[in-house]
Amino acid sequence: PSVWIDAGAVGTGQTIAILDTGVDSAHPSLAGKVVSEACYSRSDPIANQVSLCPTGTPSGSVTTGSGSNCVGVPLCDHGTHVAGIAAGNGPDVLGVAPGANIIAMQVFHQQNGSANGDPSSNCVDNNLSTPCILSRTSDQIAALTRVYQLLPQFDIAAVNMSLGGRGFTGTCNGDPRTAVIGLLRMAGVAVVAASGNNSFIDGITAPACITAAISVGRTDNQDNVNASSNSGPELDLLAPGVGITSATIGGGTRTTGGTSQAAPHVSGAMALLRDMKPSLSVDDMEFVLKAWGVSVTDSKNGLVVPRLRIFPIREEYVGGLANASNTLLDRLNELVADDRYEFSGEYIKKYLEDLSLQIQMMIDCHEIIPGAGC
Repeated sequence: PSVWIDAGAVGTGQTIAILDTGVDSAHPSLAGKVVSEACYSRSDPIANQVSLCPTGTPSGSVTTGSGSNCVGVPLCDHGTHVAGIAAGNGPDVLGVAPGANIIAMQVFHQQNGSANGDPSSNCVDNNLSTPCILSRTSDQIAALTRVYQLLPQFDIAAVNMSLGGRGFTGTCNGDPRTAVIGLLRMAGVAVVAASGNNSFIDGITAPACITAAISVGRTDNQDNVNASSNSGPELDLLAPGVGITSATIGGGTRTTGGTSQAAPHVSGAMALLRDMKPSLSVDDMEFVLKAWGVSVTDSKNGLVVPRLRIFPIREEYVGGLANASNTLLDRLNELVADDRYEFSGEYIKKYLEDLSLQIQMMIDCHEIIPGAGC
């Protein structure tokens, strides 16, 4: 709550797209917040796949109600739980950005058996009982494309993708989703993706491993990285993801955890930053969250990753951090491009050190003398 008091930011005017199992828009904490909907979930009898779009709604529908939560299969409340974390605003659930609106997109289908021998489309090989819910990459691309098409209508701060597939020990920019995620980033929309819960110590799952996406792992309330949280050099941020209480279908709440719960904390934070300073790019927002984050060491692999920290951020520092980074990096680029200089690693080191000093000065100034101009 202190972030709303300190910065006057609750995500007002911002929208977060939730690509998931659909959202219960009638939940008291989500009522009136769903401003657009869509369902991308095709049936394929040969692949043992059944659409989970609402009854009578074809895949590709963007009508009211098309983004409602699926029914009849385990985890159909997943999208509602995620939406509550990001933007819930009610008596039982207060999300990170309670003033933000939601675009609800249902991108899962029901899997009733093996899909042509493809392990990624088999419930058992995904550690799930049959039937289960899975999501096609093609349906996710359709949903992401729809988000891009909606940009003239809504100020979309983030897309939340609390889902994942194969693990990678590096970037996965050959993934078919790379192009549209990059397009959204250039258009000012942060695509936030869960790193996965496979206990990887040297990689994360797709689409989180796409460079243009912002990947998120999970911690508990003691800043311990959860043992199942995938981690690797490509991991961008950590956020709370253990024992998280949020909305469930039909009203009320449910407590659970996973990187699925960590990601929407970051998506909500993006909406807060845009509320404070609408001109921030995705690069700016990512920089601010990383610079202001709490450094946490993952005991599994020794990697240090910033854990999301929201409450100290104030509007003047958001702009200041972004400007400090841009000024120094612009100067760095100028030196690199100048043929008069024999550019070396020492120059890079010097300017990065200057950048770190300026950031630390601003953080220290804020924490020692709240409200002072740095």
